[in-house]
Amino acid sequence: SIYGHTVSPHVGGGTNSSEYEMLTSNSMMLMPSITPFNWLNLYNANSIVSYLEDLGYATLAAHPYTNSNYRRNSAWLNLGFDEVYFQDSFPTKETYGNRPYQTDSATYRDFETLYEAMKKASEDSCEKIWRLPADQELFEVLRSEVADLKNSNPGNTMGGGTIVAGLFIREFTEGKPWIHVDMAPVNWLAEGNSYSIRGGTGYGVSLLYETVKNLL
Repeated sequence: SIYGHTVSPHVGGGTNSSEYEMLTSNSMMLMPSITPFNWLNLYNANSIVSYLEDLGYATLAAHPYTNSNYRRNSAWLNLGFDEVYFQDSFPTKETYGNRPYQTDSATYRDFETLYEAMKKASEDSCEKIWRLPADQELFEVLRSEVADLKNSNPGNTMGGGTIVAGLFIREFTEGKPWIHVDMAPVNWLAEGNSYSIRGGTGYGVSLLYETVKNLL
Protein backbone atom coordinates (compact mmCIF):
# COMPACT_ATOMS: atom_id res chain seq x y z
CA SER A 1 0.00 0.00 0.00
CA ILE A 2 1.00 3.62 -0.57
CA TYR A 3 -0.08 6.15 2.03
CA GLY A 4 0.86 9.51 3.44
CA HIS A 5 -0.38 13.06 3.97
CA THR A 6 -2.11 15.27 1.44
CA VAL A 7 -3.05 18.96 1.39
CA SER A 8 -6.60 19.81 0.32
CA PRO A 9 -7.06 22.79 -2.02
CA HIS A 10 -10.33 23.76 -0.29
CA VAL A 11 -11.81 23.85 3.18
CA GLY A 12 -13.96 20.77 3.58
CA GLY A 13 -12.20 18.83 0.86
CA GLY A 14 -13.61 20.18 -2.38
CA THR A 15 -14.10 16.72 -3.84
CA ASN A 16 -13.63 17.49 -7.52
CA SER A 17 -10.69 19.83 -6.98
CA SER A 18 -8.90 17.39 -4.67
CA GLU A 19 -9.48 14.55 -7.11
CA TYR A 20 -8.18 16.61 -10.03
CA GLU A 21 -5.03 17.69 -8.19
CA MET A 22 -4.29 14.14 -7.07
CA LEU A 23 -4.75 12.64 -10.54
CA THR A 24 -2.88 15.31 -12.52
CA SER A 25 -0.48 16.97 -10.02
CA ASN A 26 -1.83 20.32 -11.29
CA SER A 27 -2.62 23.00 -8.73
CA MET A 28 -6.01 24.72 -8.47
CA MET A 29 -4.40 27.85 -7.03
CA LEU A 30 -4.93 29.95 -10.21
CA MET A 31 -8.44 28.66 -10.94
CA PRO A 32 -10.09 28.37 -7.51
CA SER A 33 -13.66 28.97 -8.62
CA ILE A 34 -14.12 26.18 -11.19
CA THR A 35 -14.88 22.49 -10.97
CA PRO A 36 -12.15 21.09 -13.24
CA PHE A 37 -13.97 17.98 -14.47
CA ASN A 38 -16.79 20.22 -15.72
CA TRP A 39 -14.62 22.85 -17.39
CA LEU A 40 -11.31 21.39 -18.52
CA ASN A 41 -10.55 19.21 -21.52
CA LEU A 42 -8.76 16.24 -19.97
CA TYR A 43 -8.43 14.11 -23.09
CA ASN A 44 -5.02 12.39 -22.98
CA ALA A 45 -3.88 14.78 -20.25
CA ASN A 46 -0.71 13.86 -18.37
CA SER A 47 -1.83 12.18 -15.17
CA ILE A 48 -1.18 9.29 -12.85
CA VAL A 49 -3.45 7.30 -15.19
CA SER A 50 -1.25 7.87 -18.24
CA TYR A 51 1.86 7.22 -16.14
CA LEU A 52 0.56 3.84 -14.96
CA GLU A 53 -0.60 2.96 -18.48
CA ASP A 54 2.92 3.66 -19.78
CA LEU A 55 4.24 1.21 -17.18
CA GLY A 56 1.87 -1.46 -18.49
CA TYR A 57 -0.73 -1.34 -15.71
CA ALA A 58 -4.49 -1.42 -16.17
CA THR A 59 -6.40 1.32 -14.35
CA LEU A 60 -9.79 1.35 -12.64
CA ALA A 61 -11.81 4.14 -11.04
CA ALA A 62 -14.88 3.78 -8.85
CA HIS A 63 -17.26 6.20 -7.14
CA PRO A 64 -20.52 5.13 -5.44
CA TYR A 65 -22.56 8.07 -6.79
CA THR A 66 -24.13 8.91 -10.13
CA ASN A 67 -21.87 8.87 -13.18
CA SER A 68 -22.95 12.40 -14.15
CA ASN A 69 -21.74 13.91 -10.86
CA TYR A 70 -18.93 16.35 -11.81
CA ARG A 71 -19.10 14.70 -15.28
CA ARG A 72 -16.90 11.87 -13.99
CA ASN A 73 -18.30 9.55 -16.66
CA SER A 74 -16.57 11.54 -19.42
CA ALA A 75 -13.67 13.01 -17.40
CA TRP A 76 -12.40 9.62 -16.22
CA LEU A 77 -12.64 8.10 -19.69
CA ASN A 78 -10.84 11.11 -21.16
CA LEU A 79 -8.06 10.61 -18.63
CA GLY A 80 -7.75 7.05 -19.91
CA PHE A 81 -9.13 4.82 -17.14
CA ASP A 82 -9.70 1.31 -18.50
CA GLU A 83 -12.72 0.61 -16.30
CA VAL A 84 -15.08 2.93 -14.41
CA TYR A 85 -17.76 2.02 -11.87
CA PHE A 86 -20.56 4.11 -10.40
CA GLN A 87 -23.62 3.95 -8.18
CA ASP A 88 -25.29 0.94 -9.80
CA SER A 89 -22.18 -1.21 -9.22
CA PHE A 90 -22.58 -0.89 -5.43
CA PRO A 91 -25.65 -2.85 -4.26
CA THR A 92 -25.34 -1.99 -0.54
CA LYS A 93 -27.25 1.23 0.13
CA GLU A 94 -26.12 3.07 3.24
CA THR A 95 -25.97 6.84 3.46
CA TYR A 96 -24.88 9.53 5.90
CA GLY A 97 -28.10 10.68 7.58
CA ASN A 98 -30.36 12.45 5.07
CA ARG A 99 -27.58 13.00 2.55
CA PRO A 100 -27.66 10.85 -0.62
CA TYR A 101 -24.01 9.82 -0.47
CA GLN A 102 -22.87 6.25 0.08
CA THR A 103 -20.79 5.60 3.20
CA ASP A 104 -17.20 4.45 2.81
CA SER A 105 -17.85 1.35 4.91
CA ALA A 106 -20.72 0.22 2.65
CA THR A 107 -18.57 0.72 -0.43
CA TYR A 108 -15.78 -1.49 0.89
CA ARG A 109 -18.26 -4.12 2.08
CA ASP A 110 -19.55 -4.48 -1.48
CA PHE A 111 -16.02 -5.25 -2.67
CA GLU A 112 -15.70 -7.99 -0.06
CA THR A 113 -19.16 -9.62 -0.17
CA LEU A 114 -18.52 -12.14 -2.94
CA TYR A 115 -15.21 -13.32 -1.53
CA GLU A 116 -16.59 -13.68 1.99
CA ALA A 117 -19.50 -15.78 0.67
CA MET A 118 -17.07 -18.14 -1.04
CA LYS A 119 -14.76 -18.22 1.99
CA LYS A 120 -17.62 -19.42 4.18
CA ALA A 121 -18.65 -21.90 1.47
CA SER A 122 -15.10 -23.23 1.52
CA GLU A 123 -15.35 -23.90 5.25
CA ASP A 124 -18.80 -25.52 4.95
CA SER A 125 -17.85 -27.75 2.02
CA CYS A 126 -14.30 -28.67 3.18
CA GLU A 127 -13.10 -27.55 -0.27
CA LYS A 128 -10.36 -25.12 0.67
CA ILE A 129 -9.53 -21.88 -1.11
CA TRP A 130 -7.04 -19.08 -0.51
CA ARG A 131 -6.88 -15.61 -1.92
CA LEU A 132 -4.29 -14.56 -4.49
CA PRO A 133 -3.49 -11.04 -5.77
CA ALA A 134 -4.48 -10.12 -9.34
CA ASP A 135 -0.91 -9.03 -10.06
CA GLN A 136 -1.15 -6.86 -13.18
CA GLU A 137 2.52 -7.45 -13.99
CA LEU A 138 1.64 -11.03 -14.95
CA PHE A 139 -0.84 -9.79 -17.57
CA GLU A 140 2.10 -9.29 -19.93
CA VAL A 141 2.17 -13.02 -20.78
CA LEU A 142 -1.36 -12.75 -22.22
CA ARG A 143 -0.46 -10.07 -24.75
CA SER A 144 -0.44 -11.18 -28.37
CA GLU A 145 1.13 -9.80 -31.54
CA VAL A 146 -1.84 -10.89 -33.67
CA ALA A 147 -4.87 -10.66 -31.34
CA ASP A 148 -6.25 -8.62 -28.45
CA LEU A 149 -4.89 -11.24 -26.05
CA LYS A 150 -4.16 -14.97 -25.94
CA ASN A 151 -5.61 -17.62 -23.65
CA SER A 152 -2.44 -19.68 -23.18
CA ASN A 153 1.14 -18.86 -22.38
CA PRO A 154 3.46 -21.76 -23.25
CA GLY A 155 7.01 -21.14 -22.16
CA ASN A 156 5.94 -18.55 -19.58
CA THR A 157 8.87 -17.99 -17.22
CA MET A 158 7.07 -15.50 -14.96
CA GLY A 159 5.01 -18.18 -13.19
CA GLY A 160 1.71 -17.40 -11.48
CA GLY A 161 -0.39 -19.56 -13.79
CA THR A 162 -3.42 -19.44 -11.49
CA ILE A 163 -3.28 -15.64 -11.37
CA VAL A 164 -2.75 -15.39 -15.13
CA ALA A 165 -5.89 -17.47 -15.72
CA GLY A 166 -7.86 -15.14 -13.47
CA LEU A 167 -6.53 -12.07 -15.31
CA PHE A 168 -7.66 -13.61 -18.60
CA ILE A 169 -11.18 -14.23 -17.29
CA ARG A 170 -11.36 -10.69 -15.89
CA GLU A 171 -11.19 -9.30 -19.44
CA PHE A 172 -14.67 -10.73 -20.13
CA THR A 173 -16.50 -9.87 -16.90
CA GLU A 174 -17.76 -6.47 -18.14
CA GLY A 175 -17.38 -4.86 -14.73
CA LYS A 176 -19.46 -7.47 -12.87
CA PRO A 177 -18.24 -9.04 -9.60
CA TRP A 178 -16.27 -12.21 -10.31
CA ILE A 179 -14.11 -14.90 -8.73
CA HIS A 180 -11.83 -17.33 -10.52
CA VAL A 181 -11.43 -20.73 -8.84
CA ASP A 182 -8.48 -22.65 -10.28
CA MET A 183 -9.43 -26.25 -9.47
CA ALA A 184 -7.34 -28.31 -11.89
CA PRO A 185 -4.53 -29.10 -9.39
CA VAL A 186 -7.00 -30.52 -6.84
CA ASN A 187 -9.21 -32.66 -9.09
CA TRP A 188 -7.45 -35.91 -8.18
CA LEU A 189 -6.30 -37.57 -4.95
CA ALA A 190 -3.75 -40.36 -4.91
CA GLU A 191 -4.98 -41.25 -1.43
CA GLY A 192 -8.42 -40.64 0.07
CA ASN A 193 -9.05 -38.46 3.08
CA SER A 194 -11.86 -37.74 5.54
CA TYR A 195 -14.04 -35.97 2.99
CA SER A 196 -13.07 -37.43 -0.40
CA ILE A 197 -12.34 -40.91 -1.76
CA ARG A 198 -9.25 -41.81 -3.71
CA GLY A 199 -9.34 -40.70 -7.38
CA GLY A 200 -11.48 -37.97 -8.90
CA THR A 201 -12.53 -35.47 -6.22
CA GLY A 202 -15.32 -33.57 -7.96
CA TYR A 203 -13.79 -30.49 -6.34
CA GLY A 204 -15.85 -27.35 -6.73
CA VAL A 205 -19.36 -28.79 -6.85
CA SER A 206 -19.98 -28.41 -3.11
CA LEU A 207 -18.03 -25.15 -3.01
CA LEU A 208 -20.12 -23.47 -5.70
CA TYR A 209 -23.36 -24.86 -4.25
CA GLU A 210 -22.57 -23.46 -0.83
CA THR A 211 -21.48 -20.13 -2.34
CA VAL A 212 -24.81 -19.66 -4.11
CA LYS A 213 -26.62 -20.56 -0.86
CA ASN A 214 -24.65 -17.91 1.00
CA LEU A 215 -25.40 -15.24 -1.59
CA LEU A 216 -29.15 -15.88 -1.76
